[in-house]
Amino acid sequence: MQCSYDSRGNNVPTILLLMQERLYAQGGLKMPCGVLDRLSPEEVLQCNTEDDCAELVKHLKPTETALLNWAVDLMSDVVEHEESNKMNARNIAMVFAPSMTQVNKSLYSNLHD
Repeated sequence: MQCSYDSRGNNVPTILLLMQERLYAQGGLKMPCGVLDRLSPEEVLQCNTEDDCAELVKHLKPTETALLNWAVDLMSDVVEHEESNKMNARNIAMVFAPSMTQVNKSLYSNLHD
């Protein structure tokens, strides 16, 4: 994965910088709903295994599933380079989690405990 330095000197994947630049130029990302909005916070918090998550994803629309798969793949790619970008699984989850839903932000406040 090709990395570049952002305006603050952080070493980050180039694709993320390009996506950020494009989104800002277009006024930001405007989605009518979050990828996980179809699921209750309780259902999401009860997912502890890969099998639990696979079962829960069956409740999403195909477009939501595709977007979630893309986001998870991207997060995985970023975490693979944790040594150089300081993004471990917890850090990347904290960055992506708020954008996964627009319904109940209290779900993510529980992750800080």
